[in-house]
Amino acid sequence: MEMVISVAIIGIFFTSVTLVYFKLGKGILINRTRTVAANLAQEKIEFLKNVPYSRLSATTMSDMLSYGYDNTYYPPEKGVLVGDISYERRVLIQRAVENASGDLVEALPDAGDTGIKKITITVLWNEEGNQKSFSLANLRNDPNRKPLDGVISGLIKEQGTSALLSQASVEVVDNLNWNSTTDASGAYSIKVPTGTYQVRASKDGYWVNTSPSLNVSGAVNCDIYLTKMAVGNVTGYVFVNDHIVISKIVSSSETAAGDDFEWVELYNPTTFQWTVDANHFYLYTVKEGDPASLLAPSSNLTVANNTILPYHYYLVANTSTVNTGAFLIDADAYYDDGDRIKEDERGAIFLLTKKPGTISAWYSDMVGWTQPAGDNPGPSGFTYFETSPIKDGNGLDDGKTHIRYSCPNTYSQILGNAFDTYNNSNDFHKNISIGASPDYYPKNSISISTPTSGSPAASAIITSDDSTSSPVTASTTGYFYLPNVATGTWNLGMYYSGMYGYKSFRQVGNVTLLNNGQTVGVSNSTTTPAWPLADRYYTILSSEASTGLVTGYVRSGGVGVSGIKVEAGVYFTYSNAWGGYTIALDPGLYNITANPGNLNSSYTSQYISTVPVNQGQITSNTNFDIAPGGIIAGRVLSNSGDPLPDIYIVAYDNNGNESGITFTQADGRFYLSNCSTSKNNYTIVPTLDSGEISSPSQRIVTVAAGSTKWTDTSGFFSSYTVTSAFGKLAGTVTNNSAAIETGVLIIATTSTITTDPPDINNALIASGSLYYGTVSKSDGTYELEVRGGHTYNVYAWYSTMGGGTTAYSKKQSLGNPVTSGATAPGINFTWP
Repeated sequence: MEMVISVAIIGIFFTSVTLVYFKLGKGILINRTRTVAANLAQEKIEFLKNVPYSRLSATTMSDMLSYGYDNTYYPPEKGVLVGDISYERRVLIQRAVENASGDLVEALPDAGDTGIKKITITVLWNEEGNQKSFSLANLRNDPNRKPLDGVISGLIKEQGTSALLSQASVEVVDNLNWNSTTDASGAYSIKVPTGTYQVRASKDGYWVNTSPSLNVSGAVNCDIYLTKMAVGNVTGYVFVNDHIVISKIVSSSETAAGDDFEWVELYNPTTFQWTVDANHFYLYTVKEGDPASLLAPSSNLTVANNTILPYHYYLVANTSTVNTGAFLIDADAYYDDGDRIKEDERGAIFLLTKKPGTISAWYSDMVGWTQPAGDNPGPSGFTYFETSPIKDGNGLDDGKTHIRYSCPNTYSQILGNAFDTYNNSNDFHKNISIGASPDYYPKNSISISTPTSGSPAASAIITSDDSTSSPVTASTTGYFYLPNVATGTWNLGMYYSGMYGYKSFRQVGNVTLLNNGQTVGVSNSTTTPAWPLADRYYTILSSEASTGLVTGYVRSGGVGVSGIKVEAGVYFTYSNAWGGYTIALDPGLYNITANPGNLNSSYTSQYISTVPVNQGQITSNTNFDIAPGGIIAGRVLSNSGDPLPDIYIVAYDNNGNESGITFTQADGRFYLSNCSTSKNNYTIVPTLDSGEISSPSQRIVTVAAGSTKWTDTSGFFSSYTVTSAFGKLAGTVTNNSAAIETGVLIIATTSTITTDPPDINNALIASGSLYYGTVSKSDGTYELEVRGGHTYNVYAWYSTMGGGTTAYSKKQSLGNPVTSGATAPGINFTWP
């Protein structure tokens, strides 16, 4: 009896121990399988998080309804064998959005991009006949973009009139990539993420205006009023001094001393020194139609002073000292061979001077006189006067002088006698009695006076650095009128190109207009430099230009186009009513663009490279011929509807030439500007990675002048859907109808394989044929990703061990077409 009890007790003990170890082993097994499932899920999440956000495809609505997981882009991975347990891994990718409570909730698959995608991985396995699962979720944020779930829209109007302003630029201050241009009705619309923003509006001819802060959490209206720039006018006269002028002429002084003196007074209004010698100075006298008589330093002219300094006078007389009765004045050069200057009726003085440092740049000045009804002072066939001779009384009376004006219709003893319109009858004070005032006595090189005028700088170009005016040119009298100068304080640039390559420039600063419609004369008392004479709005272009000018025309089909911006680096101007433009630039080489960035969307832009600009020179005929044009727009999406940024887009014109390139923006949109209507139709092609294809691969678009075209020639919206260029080959491997668990080598190629197994070498790689390979799974299935659009020959090698050696058995399946994005199933291999 005791034995029976003992055996029973021992049996109970061992049964208990067995149960304990069984449950302990079962617990360890369960814990291990969950750990494996967690690792498989985490592995897949990390893999998917390495996929660029825009390429991470959301699960389709069809898959959601049919399967509850992704069966299209990321099909279930079955037969993942770890130990003796087979796992299945499923993927679900959903868009997520933050609700009003701040919680993340899943959005519908066909909702717009929200900037967040939720990745859920579910791993399934069987455990003791029961289905087990483990799920792990994570979020993938778009690192480059916030969802554009807000809209700022409104009208741009003119302050005071509420007129709607088209072609106004509107931009978000915090991000200039968020911008718009108002349409014909002055309307704009900009998509932005939820947030707080300011909007800035601008338009040529108006002051920039910025909105107050806007809290955007949906649609927000923001109308902006722009104040039109008040404009006025700038006017004045421009003069240039580039040569020695004849200042006074006396044929017979009959002074108190009893001597009969004659002289020619010269004046140097230029900023450089002249030399009186045989190589640089010739003075001719003409008497009553006789041939000119030369006075030259090399023969009959004695030179006491051989330089004429800037702003100094120079006296040539028939004696070394002129006695006025009150003063003795030394001549700078003199002759003693008698009466050379005719004292009545007809006569002339002709001066030739050469600027030092030049080879053949001779400057001349001529003064001729005659009676009111008289004719040419010189011999027949020669003209010894400028435009019209001085006509008065007997021509030039004894004891009298012809004196050049200091400025128009004005002579002053203290001002330089520089006024020279190249018309003797307009430029001289006629037959003034020498004895009437010491002011009329001759001046020599000791005397110095500042010029207040000069020769009219006809055709000089006058520009302003305001943003509303356009350059103008001075008339033959030197007068200019520069309209539409914005109120404010500006700088004027004045450029002149004269004879023998002489260039001159002057900048007038502090030109101030305070009121709309105001006209300001320059130079004046507050400009820099100030006026040379009070209440005379004169400017003397006395400086050698430090900059140069580029001039030309902006035309379209031969017709000038006004209001087109012409840009060279940071400098710009606008074409005038005839399409002409002028822009001042520092010396150098410039790339100049007309209509940069298609600022006027009705025309293309044009670019001229390496335009030379030289100091003090005008580079002319830099002309543009811009064509009517517009903008081509479209969008590129992934196959799950996500916008794809940074996709390279190329436009080809009707001749197949590449005419434009751009990249898609963060929202997948692209804009191809500068598309000429003359080059329709355009072929628009997205350029993709080798592993991707687009549907359609291209679109044909016809552009219209001044418009943005979003549709192709068939009327379809210009969108492109990018999908993987790869498809799959799939099948099974069996031996005697049983799945081969040890793995079979699978290779697919567009060529043929004759060796067992194939040699992978440089010759194979360089052959141009496609090769893909994999090994079958332990459940006897395989999938091989290959590039779609090709037909493949598939080869399988099954290796077996026997007698200490390895044997290979080859099977093949030839001519298997694969479509991108699809699976070619049923390519099975059986042994024997």
